Parts: sequence; structure tokens; C-alpha cells
Amino acid sequence: MAGKAGQTEHATLALFVSLDGVGMSLINGQYTEVAFASLSSAPTTWDVFVKGKWKPLKMELAAWLEDKWRNGKMQADFKDYVEADLKDMQMTKPYRGELRRTHRPAISFQYRTSESHTAVFANVHRLQIDNQLPDAYFPCVWYPALVPKHKKAQVKPFLMLTMLRTQVPESNTDNIKYLKLLVQEFNISLDVGFILSVYNIFVHLQKEVKESIQIQNDLDIVKQSLKEMLKVQAAKSVHRTVFEYLHLSPLKMCVSFSLSGNAHTSSLQEHSLLNSDIVRFFYDIVGVTLTELREVELRLAFFERKNVTLSMDQLMSRAQAHYTSQIIQQGYVLILGLDVLGNPYGLIKDFSKGLGDLFYEPVVGSIEAPGEFTERLFVGVESLLGHTVGGTAGSLSRITASLGRALAFMTFDDDYKAKRRQRLRQRPKNLPQSLVLAGKTFAMGMVLGVSGVVASPARGASESGAEGFFKGVGKGLLGLVTKPMAGVMDMFSMSLDGIRRVAEMGENVVSRVRLPRYVNPNMSLHPYSVYQAVGQHLLRSLKGHLGMTDIYLAHALLTSERHSGVALVTNRRVMLIESSHFWSDWSIEWEVLLEDFASIPTLTEGKIVINVKQDTSGFFREKNREYKCEDQQVLLWLQRKIVKAMQTAKG
Repeated sequence: MAGKAGQTEHATLALFVSLDGVGMSLINGQYTEVAFASLSSAPTTWDVFVKGKWKPLKMELAAWLEDKWRNGKMQADFKDYVEADLKDMQMTKPYRGELRRTHRPAISFQYRTSESHTAVFANVHRLQIDNQLPDAYFPCVWYPALVPKHKKAQVKPFLMLTMLRTQVPESNTDNIKYLKLLVQEFNISLDVGFILSVYNIFVHLQKEVKESIQIQNDLDIVKQSLKEMLKVQAAKSVHRTVFEYLHLSPLKMCVSFSLSGNAHTSSLQEHSLLNSDIVRFFYDIVGVTLTELREVELRLAFFERKNVTLSMDQLMSRAQAHYTSQIIQQGYVLILGLDVLGNPYGLIKDFSKGLGDLFYEPVVGSIEAPGEFTERLFVGVESLLGHTVGGTAGSLSRITASLGRALAFMTFDDDYKAKRRQRLRQRPKNLPQSLVLAGKTFAMGMVLGVSGVVASPARGASESGAEGFFKGVGKGLLGLVTKPMAGVMDMFSMSLDGIRRVAEMGENVVSRVRLPRYVNPNMSLHPYSVYQAVGQHLLRSLKGHLGMTDIYLAHALLTSERHSGVALVTNRRVMLIESSHFWSDWSIEWEVLLEDFASIPTLTEGKIVINVKQDTSGFFREKNREYKCEDQQVLLWLQRKIVKAMQTAKG
């Protein structure tokens, strides 16, 4: 309706903008990427017209045709299996019929104006905001809800805006005849560390006004006469707009929140009360555990107005009051959605969803085609059983995860907590892989608990001397009890979560659009590099705090094997790191500080030899280190990077 009304007059300006993707980085004063917002397009779909209806092609075939189409191929043939004419858009094998290609860009914007009408149409296909901090609790902050795999639903744009505006020059008024904003279901996951990190960036943009100046401004207003005040108010008369039809769609969101996460700030300091060890202990154990929210569903009703005259401030105020009241009315959902309670609201919702599918799916099947009834009935029964079993397993998984989280905080081991979070983020493809990962998690708790009795005192002594040694003894003995118990809780949690995902017919896993950006603090900002991002990720994944003390410079894969060694060069040391077959993480095989180099590394056939300075006392003899690689060009490149790092370290 809005489109037809806007085309009744000859257009004086028509604008169409289409973008395939947009990305924006948010970097703080510590040269750390805090967030990355991206607008991305949908995968291009290919359909073939068979038996009177359009049939979507399989993902592999559609991707193959898209590759041929983008490379300008007019014919797409693959042996005797596929034959397609991409010029006339006709397919002969494996189906015979007309082809249709559908591409949905990240942003499509249309603007059309005439003498008295203005029409705006805008679509945003997918918006995702990622938490790029190295210890992010929720890697994905904002992303649209994914369509379940068993649902045959068409992917819709995340945001759709339609507006028709008419101007009446004689009366100097605006008339919005039609304004509709539709927002699809989305997920939002926030932790305190991310919130404080983002706040610290923007808080410096506000200029502080001295209190004396504020008082003087208030006194000047008080001294004004009534006539002067009326003149000022008349000059600030608000512009009102007539809204004939205004509709803001209902909002459905899945909210996750946690008090965990570390704030990466430059000047924002925590409250002095939290600096107390005792208060911090109870804050971590009790506060974080009791306030954890995971995928709590909120539903907010639509906002609609007809034939009203409002200013923009009044409109924003009423819309804000409407959605605020909707959130307050659903306060019970937030309470019943706590992980420590097992999210009973989600359990009831899952059962209701499965029961609804049991009756809804067969009805839809009988309407579409007689043969679809049996298939849709099977889908309904599968949905009921899946949501019932999956909801119960998910509820128990949340309870055990809360207990495991509390025990992990009681270990006081940052390395263990980081490794635990990294393992819990993994999403195996099937139930057997979930059970294997759960078993590895239990074994990790047992091994780290026992080894910590020796490792924690040694690490504490090397860092803080005698005081650190005795603290390490306490951490080691405490970890001997808490780490195995946390491993048991995590094993049950991951096993139950695997059962939930299998019972609910699979789960679409959302990950970061890309790895966090690498920014060298000693250089200017450069375009994003996948190679440098991978190297920084390897450095941050190592045990300890090397990601905070060292600056990544270069890395090289020495062999093509999956669990092969990687040479890693920083501004302080060179390392050989390897991936563990069992733990699936990276560990340091050996390392040499740049200041301990006796000479420039020697390049020979198939290896680089690093001569290490020897102890002058003669009691200890350091072993020379070697990088071995069959590719001589890789070794030559690596030698140059090491020499450059040595020169930079010497100044």
C-alpha cells in the first residue's frame, strides 16, 4: 500500500543502496579490540521450478552453482550428474526446469521522493555483535535467532522498515501516513566485564563541566524575567508530526546475563568495597552463581498508534514507557530463569512448545498437501518428545553448571578457570562427542587438581618468593578438592547438555564472525589480517599471562600435520608450541628469551639452530634449540623475523 501511494507522482529523486556486508571494530586505549559489529548478507539460494512449484536445491549443489555464477560461467556441467545453463537460467540435470537465484544483501535501502510524498524502504538482513575480549564470557553479544533445522521456514531480514511521508507546504506540517518497523527474534548475551569495557570507552567522550559553571548557569536562568523565559520557550517550540498509522512490532528476545567477566579498562576503577579479598570471594561465589541467566525468553507486545499528533520526544517517551512496562510485567520470567533454579520457566515453555507442535504440524501438513500429513505428524511427535526430554536435561544441566561454576571460583586458579571456560564453549556435533568431551573435562579436573599441589607452590615461589610459595601451597591443597569436584559437575552438565541438543533435533551454533583484531601498540592501525589474528589467538591461548606481557610478532607452521609444531615469535621470546591430542589446546614445548640468545640463529639445511647463553658458573648448561622444517623458504622467513625481533629488543 505504501509503495503504491508513493509512486502516484513523478519522482524528483530516487536512490537505491545495496551493501553485501559492513563491519565496525571498537578498540580501547589499551589497543585491545573490545567489540566487532557486522552486517552480513544471507547465503544465496538456488531454486528449480519442478511440478508446478519452486524446489530449493541442496546446499552443496547451490554453493557449486553460485561459485560458477560468480566466476562468470555460462554453463555448469559436472560429469553426468549436473547440467545447467546459467545464461538462460535453465537446468536439465538432475532436475529439468527453470532456475531462480535469490540473493539477500546485508543492507538494502530505497529512498524515493516527489513533490508531496517521500517513501523509504530499508532491510537489514543480519546484525551480529561479538565480544572480542580475550577472556570473553559470552563471545557473541547480539545475534538474530536461528531457524531450527526441522523448520521449513524462509529466512527473513532481521529488520524491515517501511515509511510513507506526505508534506503539506501550506500548513508546514508533516504527515506520516504509514510507518512500520518489524524486528525478528534475537538473542542478547551480556556480562559485566563487557559492559564496563564498553562504558570505559565512551565515558571519556563526555566533557566534564565544572560545578561552579553549572551553578552559574542555574543562577542565570533564575534571574531571567518572565518575558525572557517565554521568548526562549517560544523559540524552542517543538515540531509536531501527524501519525496516521504507526506500528512497532512485538519483540521476542532470549536474554543471558552474568556477573562474570573481567573489565579491560584504562582508568575505570572498581569500587573500593570489591577490592577486599573477603568481599570479592563472596561476590564471586554467591553473586555470580545466583544471578546467572541463560537464554531467558522475554516477549514484549507491539506498540501502535493511529491518527495522533506527537513530537519526536513525545513519541520516544511513550514507546520507551510502553516497552519498560512490558519488561517489568515479565519480572517473574527473569527470576524463574535463573540457572541455579534450573530455569523452570524454560522447562514449562519447552513442554508447551512440543505439545503445540504435536497439534499444529499435522494441521499445516494437511493444508499443504495430503501426503504431507504423515510427515508433519512425525515432526510433531518428534518435537514433543524432544522438547520434553531436552527441557528436562537442560534444566538439570543448568543446575550442575552452576555448582561447577561455584567450585571453579573456589580454586583461585585463573589458568584453570580460563581453560574450563574454553572447554565449556565447545559444541560437539553429536552425543558421542559430547560424552567424550565430558570425560576429558572430568579427567582434566582430576589431573590439574593433583598436579596443582606441586605446580602452584612452584609458580608462587617464582613470582612472589616465600609469600607466594605458601599461597601456592594453599591454592594447591584447595584445588586438590575443588578441581575434581568441579570436573564431576562439569561432566554431568556437558553430558546433559549434549542429551538436550540431540533430543531437540540439533542446535545451530553461533560463533564469532572473525577472530579478534591484532593491534600492535608500537605501530599504527592496519587493515585486518587473518594471519596476525590467528597468531595473537595462539599467544593468548597459552598457559599463563603471555598474552598480557608479550606482543605477538610472527608465527609459522613447521609441518602440515594437524597436531604439528608452530614457531611463535614475540617481542620477548621465541617458542615452539604444540597442540595436545587429548586436551585439544596449545602448550609450550620450549621457549628462549631474546636476551638469552648467544648469537644470531644459524640457518642450515632443514633447521634453524638457536645458540643459548651458558651459565658462567658451569653448574647448569642450557640446551640449544632447533626449529625443523622441510620448507627452506619458511625457515629463511622465520630467521629474518627472529633477527628483526632481536634488533628491536636491543633498541
